[in-house]
Amino acid sequence: MRILTDCPRICTFALILLSRPVHAQPTQPIYLQYDGFVHNTDGSYTLSFGYFNMNNVDVTVPPGDANGFAPSPADRNQPVKFVKGRHRFACSMVMDRTFDGKDGEIRRQDEHDDGKSARPAL
Repeated sequence: MRILTDCPRICTFALILLSRPVHAQPTQPIYLQYDGFVHNTDGSYTLSFGYFNMNNVDVTVPPGDANGFAPSPADRNQPVKFVKGRHRFACSMVMDRTFDGKDGEIRRQDEHDDGKSARPAL
């Protein structure tokens, strides 16, 4: 008989546990995508980048070691929320006229960095 009186409490507890949101974990890489450049009239270059988030969820990666550019500054107002799917021209930066694409890599390292980098061909 006690089982019958405890049943509503057990069912309520089970419903509370089951009703909590389940969050998917990002397990796939986020790939950097070099979209192109524009040679500006003052001799500088505007470089554009996108990304391809292979996860089925949006991933947030704050600026820092896991989301930065080299050469410095690493934080160039790049996206911190990577929406699932492919997104072109998500970040642009201006490099001065001395930039030749050879003095360092322009690299964004994401949470699941595969070690690849984008080196623009100018």
